[in-house]
Amino acid sequence: MNNLVSELGRALNFDKTLKYKHDISTWLLPFYTRNPERVKFTEGFGAIVGVIARQLNGESVEMIQKPFALTSTSLETTVDTEKVAELFDRSNYQQMQSAKLLQYQPLSTDQQSKGEIRLGLFLIQLLKLQDNQDFVNAFKAEQPFNLYEKILYESLANSDEHTQGTDMVFTFYDHEWFSKCFSRDIQHFLTNKDYFYQHIDELLEFYYFTYVIQLISRISDATEQETIIPLYFTLENEPVSQSRLSIQQGYQLVYQHGQDLLVDMDVLNYLNALIPADSFYWKSQILDEAFKYRIELMDNLKQFIE
Repeated sequence: MNNLVSELGRALNFDKTLKYKHDISTWLLPFYTRNPERVKFTEGFGAIVGVIARQLNGESVEMIQKPFALTSTSLETTVDTEKVAELFDRSNYQQMQSAKLLQYQPLSTDQQSKGEIRLGLFLIQLLKLQDNQDFVNAFKAEQPFNLYEKILYESLANSDEHTQGTDMVFTFYDHEWFSKCFSRDIQHFLTNKDYFYQHIDELLEFYYFTYVIQLISRISDATEQETIIPLYFTLENEPVSQSRLSIQQGYQLVYQHGQDLLVDMDVLNYLNALIPADSFYWKSQILDEAFKYRIELMDNLKQFIE
């Protein structure tokens, strides 16, 4: 039996109980399928921004933050403790123009923190953030420059623990297109630092949303040749008819492609595991009559099915 066939059989646990394992050839999607690890975004996109900020500053992406305690700082005051706590509430420091404090946007306290880490690492790779010097400079760890920030930083720094995260390597399509578009957007955002710190989470969320929509279509489509599929959107409170482009070339298109997303993704991973090459191939490439590994794949697939 071919080695590739044997390896895939072992990965799927053929000798014992069959398991439809995901991500065998590579990581494609930036989210987990199981509910506990899947990101719910109950606190918005802040946790993902925190992962990115820590990674770009050479810190561990996993941060276990103990309860915020001003007693761990040099602050001495006779003001009512509730008023002090309100003044230093998390919602205040998360909106500050401070690269230092962006690192302390905490992860969720449950299993979805794994999904937040995965999504943060995914965006770093998708948008090539470590190679984008303008973006990296905006996230550099600087020393606190005023008393309020100094007190916050002292308390946060004294209440966190770092553990080593897990590296993940994703496979992307049309990598350059997304990273170049993002680079142009960042240059525009950084013309106003206040605006950058207030809305960087929304920009990252938009690129995540946009790429995932394109990826869903690419995974299941056997004929699509264009790298970027034109999509149309509708405002949340805008009435629309079924004939509108935002329905036909928007919601319906994504909905149809997403019906069997997990199966399509797994099959694509299994097929790539049977292809004797280092590159990753999409469905339309594999089904192309001129696919150069067509014969080898057919032979391996026949053995695998048997």
